[in-house]
Formats: sequence, C-alpha cells, structure tokens
Amino acid sequence: MAIALATVSGQVRDAANGQPVRRAIVTITGAGLLNGRSAVTDDDGRFVIGDVPDGDFVVEASRPGFLKAAYGASRSGRPGTPIAVRGGANVTDLTITMTHGSAIAGLVRDAGGDPAPGLRVEAIRIQHLSTGDRAEKLGTAIADDRGEFRVFGLPAGDYILAVTPAVIVGGLGGVGAPSEAEVDAKLQALRARSSAPQPGASSSAPPLPTSTAFANPATFYPGVVNPAEAVMITVGANESREGIDFGTRLSHAATVDGTVVSASGAVPQIQIGIHGNGPQLPVAGGSAGGPSVRMDNQTHAFRITNVPSGHYRLDARTLNVPGNAPQIMASGGALPKQDLSGPVLWGAVEFDVSGSDVSGITLTLVTAPAVSGRLVIDRAAVKPPASLAGARVSLVPVPSADPRSNGLESPITTITTADGAFRLPTVVPGSYRVSTVLPSGWWLREAISGGVDVLDGTLTVGADGVPDLSLNMSDRHSSVGGTLTTAGGPATEYFLVAFTSDRALWRAPSRRVRSTRPATSGAFDVSDLPPGEYFLAALRDLDIADLEDPAFLESLIPAAASITILEGQRTVQDLRIGG
Repeated sequence: MAIALATVSGQVRDAANGQPVRRAIVTITGAGLLNGRSAVTDDDGRFVIGDVPDGDFVVEASRPGFLKAAYGASRSGRPGTPIAVRGGANVTDLTITMTHGSAIAGLVRDAGGDPAPGLRVEAIRIQHLSTGDRAEKLGTAIADDRGEFRVFGLPAGDYILAVTPAVIVGGLGGVGAPSEAEVDAKLQALRARSSAPQPGASSSAPPLPTSTAFANPATFYPGVVNPAEAVMITVGANESREGIDFGTRLSHAATVDGTVVSASGAVPQIQIGIHGNGPQLPVAGGSAGGPSVRMDNQTHAFRITNVPSGHYRLDARTLNVPGNAPQIMASGGALPKQDLSGPVLWGAVEFDVSGSDVSGITLTLVTAPAVSGRLVIDRAAVKPPASLAGARVSLVPVPSADPRSNGLESPITTITTADGAFRLPTVVPGSYRVSTVLPSGWWLREAISGGVDVLDGTLTVGADGVPDLSLNMSDRHSSVGGTLTTAGGPATEYFLVAFTSDRALWRAPSRRVRSTRPATSGAFDVSDLPPGEYFLAALRDLDIADLEDPAFLESLIPAAASITILEGQRTVQDLRIGG
C-alpha cells in the first residue's frame, strides 16, 4: 500500500511592513524526515515543500539580515508551533513572519587613540534571569581599515560589547609602557656603551628599573577592562544603534602570588580555579586567554598571571571531591592516575585586583563538611510504606554559569536506610538543589533545613555544613487540570504555564513554575504543585528558558486565570481561547 504524502505550503512575510520576503530558505524538520526538506521562497515570498509524510513537523525560515523564525512563533528565537500532517492531507496557507535583525555599529580605537583595524568586536547578550545574569555571544564583527565595525543580525536585548585581537599568536611580545626613569636609564646605558670609560669610572651601566608588564586584555564598552564595569547597550527589535565608539586599553598584567596550606599539615594533590564576579562572558582572545594558574607541587606556592582588574574568588579542592568532573587531557586521553585516597579538603579566598600585583595570599585547605538528614512520611499520608530503605537523595550543584557555583558538575548521591536516615560524608561548600528518587506514587513535599524550605531555592552549604535536612514525602498530590479549547475544538497547539503569584518564588529551577502541553483531546494536568495561589496561562509558543525570566512571567499575568491549589486536591480550571 502506497504511503500518502502531503504538500506543505505558505508565505514568508516581513514583520515590519507585511511585505513578502523573497529568497528565504524554508525548512521542515521532524521525526519522519531524517534530513529535513527545504525550499526557497519566490518573489511573492511563497514556498511549497512536497513529499511530506504523516507526522508533526517544525517549519522554519531563514535569510541573511533576518532573524530565524518558526511557524507559530510570537517572535524570533521562539520554538513556534509544530504542524500536524495526517493521511496525506495538504497543509496550506502557513504564514511565517520574519523580523530584521538589529545592529550595533561604531568605531574602535587603539590605546593611542588611532583607529584600530582588524580587531574583533563581539556582542554578548545578557539575559536577566532569576538565578542571575546569563551571557551568550550572538554576533561578531572585524573592524575595517577605518576601525569601524557593525555587528548585525541581533535579536532585541541588553548587550555588552567586547573588543579583542582578531588573531592571538604566541605571547604578548613584551608589550609595555616604560616610565621616564626607565627611558633615562636606557639612554644613559647607550651613552656609556658608545663612549670610552674614564679612568677610575665604573665600566658597568647603572641597573635598569624594573619594567612594568602590560597586557592587551579584552576591552569592554565604554573602554574598561573589568567586565563588571561594562555598560550595557539596549537594542530594540529591528533597531540599529550607531555611534558606539570606544577604545582599547593596555592594562597592567597583574600577577597574584600566594601559598596553599592545610589545616591538617600535609597538602595533597589539588586543583585550583579562579572565578571573576558577574556572568561568565564568552569572550575570545584577550591576553593569552585570560588568567593562568600555576602551582609548585613541592612548595605549594601558586602564581596567577594575566589577571585583569576586578574581584575574584580563588578556590581549591582535592581530586577526590564527590561531584568533581572527570579530568581529560587536551589530546583526548585520560590524565595519569592520581592518588584519590585521604580526606576531602577544600578552601576558598576572595581578593581584588586594581592594577597592581597582589602577593601574600594564603589559601587554607580544611576538611569538607558532612550533610545529614532524614526522610520522613507526611502525617496525612494515605498508605505509608513499611520501610524507607533505598530512596535516593542527591545534592545537585548549581550550573557553572551561576555566580554561586563551586565548580562541581555532578550530583552527590546517597541512599536512605530503613528509618529514612541518610548521610553525605563530604560536601564541598556551595549552593545545591535537593533532589530525590522516591517510591512510586510519592513526591517530595518539602525539604527543611534550619526552618527554611530549601525546595523553594537552593541549599547553601557552608564551611560548617548545614542543619540536618528533614525531607517530607507525601502520597497526597496537589494539581491543576482541565481542558483547553478554541471555537474550533481542542487547542492542542498551545502550552500551559502554571506559576505562583508570589513573585519572590519566581526562581529557577522552581517547583512552583511549571509548564505542560494538552493532549489531543485538549485535556491537561500539572501535578505535584505545592498549595497556594497561582496563575494559569495559555500561549502559542514557549521556550523553557523563559520560565526563568521574571519579566516573561510578569507579561503572562494580564491574560492568565487566577487559581487556588489546595493541599492534596485537584483543582479543575477549563480554559477557552478566543471567547
């Protein structure tokens, strides 16, 4: 029996004026199309893609100068709405709206004030999320022969501009700015070399003053080397920001010296990391790639070179830390076998760099604390289990991009005993999320430490650990459900977002901010929501990252329904789109 194939067709339009977008590439992808199918729009912006099998597919359009757009998306960068192809029936009259990319343009000058051709200018978008700012590089340009640059194809948002050398070859080549004393001493040395020595005079030239090394680090608009001092540039949709002029700077390549000591005496094998304040900016180039840490394993002295001005945290930990990422050589092979015996030690110290070298820092290693607690059964449980043995309790480090990160990447996990007790013997201080794997039918209702429910945030482990955790599990589920419909029937192409009315709890990840999609019947259900007041909103397209953005959640409130979630009950709330 022949498989019925369909045709998908439509038109691509310019969001600014509604005009057709010609020569755009329209691509359809999905499980039934291994490599996807593409077509180019004609002069009327129309496209036709044939031989499409049954399935759900995403249709996207792209063209230089425009932002990639998906069918059903409310704006660029959104995932859009999949189309359903069934029984070979053609899908026609799709409309994809494309937005011109925004641009940032200006002039970049070198440290002497002259136009600087050949420098790389990078546009880094800063997203303001509940966990802090997140940085993502979205555009790059190379300054032309007049030092002018234009970074285009950018979505609306807040940006930091960074300028770096386009090509880094070798080191800095002895970049420096000699002082007057250095110049005078070198001239005197040249005179002494070119004239015969007088009787009784010393034949040796006077010692030269110590040279001050300079680096050519990334420079951020409006001309600073400390990213925390960078000024953000706000760009609207289809906007061109002109006249963004700034200059690069030579900055003292500060060196930071110190020593690692251990409270217990011996210093084992460790790894050291340095972290600046603010979001981690994905900047290419700069002064030999940024700060470089070296340590003498015999004396335990460390030296950090190429450190720009700013506030930093230096941390160290032994290689046997639970949650440590596997270490891999650049060539792809494993590092030589390390000694992972002995206690788990860690240490951290903060310091500032303001243009001068820093010395005398002491980083003291201490034993990592333990975290203990107990899994308890909710008093109103319907059918308590006979034993609590075998439940899994994990502390999940916050992502490395989070300013609260301690550098760990893997969960630290243990198993409960029959009475629900658990213990994680070594936990490096930092911020963690509490996660559990419980028996079927049960969910983690709350996690109390020091009188605070840390499920609504993170568990902050200090040098002395934390108060014992009390993990309350329940088999009584609170939820909201209903049916989402339009005038034409079930609204299967929509997303549902349930989020708490308490703005202080709009954090990421949050158990009080959840999303789902309705079934083919339009029925939906969001389960295991803590009791409280919520908003329920329906929207055509959703990027999961939006749930971390308080401004996005705020924008949903005017069209959302207000609901109350009760303890152990299912709240029914039907929604109808379009009246």
